[in-house]
Amino acid sequence: MPSQISSTDTDLSAPRIFPAQLPPEPVRLSRWRGVAQRAVTAVVYIAIFSLSFAVAGGLRFDFDPPEWLVESMWRALPIVLAVKLAWFALARQLRAWWGHISFRDLHAIVLAATASSLCLLLLNAFRILPQYVPRTILVLDWAATVLLISGIRSLWRWITETALPLVRQQRYRRALLVAASPSDKILALNLQAHPQLPFRIRGFLDAHGLDVGRSIAGVPVLGQIGDLAELAQKYRVNDVIVVTGSLRGGELHALRRACDADALQLHLLPPLRDLSSRQPQLPLRRVEPDKLLRRPSVTLDDEPVETLLRDACVLITGAGGSIGSEICRQLLKFEPATLVLVDRSEPSLYHIEMELRRAETNVRIEACLADSSDEKRMASLLKQYQPSLVFHVAAHKHVPLLEAHAGEAVKNNSCGTAMLAELCERRGVARFVYISTDKAVKPSSIMGVTKRIAEQYVLSLNASSVKTRYMVVRFGNVLGSAGSVVPLFQEQILRGGPITITHPAMQRYFMTISEAARLVLQAGAVGRGGEIFVLDMGDPVAIIDLARDMIRMTGLPEHSIELEFVGMRPGEKLYEELYFDDERPTPTGHPKLNAALHDPLPLGQMRERIDELRLLADGDPQVLIERLREFVPDYCPPRELTPPAAGVPALVRN
Repeated sequence: MPSQISSTDTDLSAPRIFPAQLPPEPVRLSRWRGVAQRAVTAVVYIAIFSLSFAVAGGLRFDFDPPEWLVESMWRALPIVLAVKLAWFALARQLRAWWGHISFRDLHAIVLAATASSLCLLLLNAFRILPQYVPRTILVLDWAATVLLISGIRSLWRWITETALPLVRQQRYRRALLVAASPSDKILALNLQAHPQLPFRIRGFLDAHGLDVGRSIAGVPVLGQIGDLAELAQKYRVNDVIVVTGSLRGGELHALRRACDADALQLHLLPPLRDLSSRQPQLPLRRVEPDKLLRRPSVTLDDEPVETLLRDACVLITGAGGSIGSEICRQLLKFEPATLVLVDRSEPSLYHIEMELRRAETNVRIEACLADSSDEKRMASLLKQYQPSLVFHVAAHKHVPLLEAHAGEAVKNNSCGTAMLAELCERRGVARFVYISTDKAVKPSSIMGVTKRIAEQYVLSLNASSVKTRYMVVRFGNVLGSAGSVVPLFQEQILRGGPITITHPAMQRYFMTISEAARLVLQAGAVGRGGEIFVLDMGDPVAIIDLARDMIRMTGLPEHSIELEFVGMRPGEKLYEELYFDDERPTPTGHPKLNAALHDPLPLGQMRERIDELRLLADGDPQVLIERLREFVPDYCPPRELTPPAAGVPALVRN
């Protein structure tokens, strides 16, 4: 996106460099270079004017002029050259770019030639010229001047745009351009005019079929969008170009499918009106998740966090994930003594480790490749580093996917959390912060119910713990995190749509990754143990409104991407809740940080449940799900998934 001048660029207090302060040599060189270029252009024009004057005299007498005419023309030549050069200079043709000629240039050439010829005719009529020159010669000189200058410049443009790339064996990609308006076709001609661009338009595909068979500036209108496969094969085309906003969502989606079917690459270009505006709207701008919030971003209190982390050793599981990595970045700002990064994904762990090390901090960074549900490995790490604070972020979180993998969800989300929480008590970890989700409240999914059981275990353990304080943090949907709706919608917009929405009434609470990370740190700092912390996220946002906001923010017209309702997926529900009915609110000292207390279940009962779930995790999934229902009575899997509500169309045009 083109950079724009911000308020800081015009700060009057900022130091400025005035012309007198600039180094003199580059300015002089630039000025003399411009003078030299105009001088060379003037010499070329003088040569052309001389040639056109001679050609005019030759044409008048069939190239056998009498001696008196030759003598008269020689004496008149200096005045002819001076008058013509003066008028062409006034028409700014001495500054013209010879590598490009347009109708505007041709208009200027004709005007300058006409004005100079009229002046010469007047000088000749009043006998001001040194010798009389026949009027027909001056008229022929006008025609020769226009033809020679325009012809030579057109030849020069052909050489630079066509001949030289051929000599240099410059390869272009053959493309078809989908045109829905005259301005789209003009844009194609601009593409042709720039040899540095990789495309050459072999023809147009007319979106409405009105101009098929015609030719525009030598580029034929070959057919309609439905003829794409046949025309691409016939003209050996690999690329298709479409101007953003020229097609409706359904047309663009059909074009995308056709390109995918024939292995063609589709390119979106900004419309001509945006390219010519002062602030062009480039297509498919990157969406900033913070701007999708329909509320101000929440800022929490850093002072208790700084006090907590001073000289501390902090261990983070799932450190390479979207949320875990942001927690690591936030932690680094407070400069604890040691950060222990735990993740079982080698690439994710490597990337966050390298990023943190580039920060040039005094914090000791330890990257540990480990599965947080591996008891022996985690016991070894806790013994080695002796952290005072553990953030347990690692989890399986993809709702529809976990519906088919209940055992894996139980082993990681429930049993793994219980095991790690117990280890922290044995090793004397001062604080354990568990990252949960609003989907754990009255859960309808495997992901939600396994996180709920982990919540119950952590809160039960806190009630009997003497060494460790246990806190739970419930997240809403985190905008921009891996597997969340924002990356999915952005990918669908890049493909031309449609954006798939499960249900028109679906809504969610949203928070940004940075808000989520700050919430975790704040909970670890102010928690006394046993609290469930939730950020005040304002009102829930309808997913359909989020999709429309994203279309607008990418710079596309609202009608260009369609919304398609595909029905609710396994484990999903229309809306989320943040608290159970029996959870009691408690103040936190921050107006945007809410907390609730929950009466914990007996720890012995929770241990029995975890032991039973561990045994059932690798067995029959239905037996496991039945036990989950017994352990969490609020767990209510949705019935058979249904299409959108009656009367709501499955496909909506924006």
